Amino acid sequence: MQNPSLLNSDDVLVLINTCEKYKKKATAISKTWGKRLKSFHYITDYDTNDLPNVVNLKVSEYDQLTLKCFHMWKFVHEKYGTSKKWILKIDDDCYLWIENMLTALSCYDHRQSWYFGNRLHCSQNKEKDGKDLNWVPGPAYFLSQKCFEELIKILSTESGANAYLCHKAEDISLGQTLSSNTIFPVHLPGVFAARKIKALHSMPTPIAMTGMTPSLLRVFDLFWSSNNKMIIKMGLFLYRFHRKIFLFLEKRNPSLAKHYLKFLNQRMGF
Repeated sequence: MQNPSLLNSDDVLVLINTCEKYKKKATAISKTWGKRLKSFHYITDYDTNDLPNVVNLKVSEYDQLTLKCFHMWKFVHEKYGTSKKWILKIDDDCYLWIENMLTALSCYDHRQSWYFGNRLHCSQNKEKDGKDLNWVPGPAYFLSQKCFEELIKILSTESGANAYLCHKAEDISLGQTLSSNTIFPVHLPGVFAARKIKALHSMPTPIAMTGMTPSLLRVFDLFWSSNNKMIIKMGLFLYRFHRKIFLFLEKRNPSLAKHYLKFLNQRMGF
């Protein structure tokens, strides 16, 4: 591990995987943590003026995510070459603590092959016999500059491209492709494979959390600047409290529930 200098936001290319079906999620990101990014693209399947830096790869089916990511890697290489120190692929239901991400990645040399993600909170990365599989869950993972160089070398060959595209799950496909070149995943503390609010108490610096609704993204963003787990917990409590009131009103008085929701949108961004 090294810490030559703190990274800046432009050193990390953030690829936000989304689609037209879940455009509300992407919109929520663009109005929360996404607006603080410098180097990013929304990787999607439709053209829109509602999001900045959109890349329409025209691949929409869920079982074609591997193909979509294949074209995504090709796009990144054509546009940026291997100039970016780090690449983050993240899904549209995630919250990203950008400052924590930059601090964590600054401890590692991007000129070495690093493949980071969540290895502790996902039981799916073990076979039935307990053997570790060589991948990390798709909601959020990082590739160093050197790792991306090696990936592009593999995908540039016919055999490498075919091997990558043979698996429907893009995260497993990436892990297997990299492991064939002796690049194995490393756990990065603070990257959660699922929304685990309790896990915030045991992690000193959260980096990314998945399983977020657009409303939860906005709640997190209301309290993100404090970087304080207790304040984040308070925000989640308020969200759940108001949500219960809304659901109660929706059953008893739908008209009043609409006014209440309008109030929450105006005052708290729900």
